[in-house]
Amino acid sequence: MREISPNPEKVVNFSFIINRASLSVLKTRLVAVQIKN
Repeated sequence: MREISPNPEKVVNFSFIINRASLSVLKTRLVAVQIKN
């Protein structure tokens, strides 16, 4: 295990993509709840 990442930009982009994906999932859940109500 390397302590220093060989390409930190890729790690940042990866976490950014995960954050955007989870945000879109939360938005779709909120919309679904509003439609049910």
